[in-house]
Amino acid sequence: MKNALKALDEKRNRDALAALATATGKLELILARSPKLALAPVRTDVLTHDLLAKSDTVKAAIKDVRELLRDGEVQKARQLMQSLASEVEFRTFSIPLETYPAAIKAVTPLIDAGKVEEAKTELRTMLNTLVVTSEAVPLPKLRAEEQIKAAQALAEKANRSKEENDKLAQSIAARATS
Repeated sequence: MKNALKALDEKRNRDALAALATATGKLELILARSPKLALAPVRTDVLTHDLLAKSDTVKAAIKDVRELLRDGEVQKARQLMQSLASEVEFRTFSIPLETYPAAIKAVTPLIDAGKVEEAKTELRTMLNTLVVTSEAVPLPKLRAEEQIKAAQALAEKANRSKEENDKLAQSIAARATS
């Protein structure tokens, strides 16, 4: 694509069209062989939001959110809800390769019509487009799973020490009250 942009900058439209044809063919082959690259990940950010609050504080905030929503104050409610998050968020930035062949095909008539600046703008927009997907995993769930794994390992251990028995009893008691 960069070769096509360079050729367009140098007013070599035929070379640009040839570069785009080659790129389209290669993209279609790549996507046919590896459909998972339709969204090719280039970066993942991990953000942790950890709420440290008493249950009464959380209940009061939830009540406030409901009141705000009832009053139509959606933005204020959303901000308050975000402050209640206790999660790990995975944001993945991907290049939408599956959209490239169609975008290139849409640019070709622009070049043929002599609308080179418009074609370059479209190509640059295509190259600068990223898709962001986000997945959130609740921290309380992760912590509970880790506690269960640790307790299970202790429960399966033969010849536990008194300290290990106490720790196992505390884990079971903590799960029973939550």
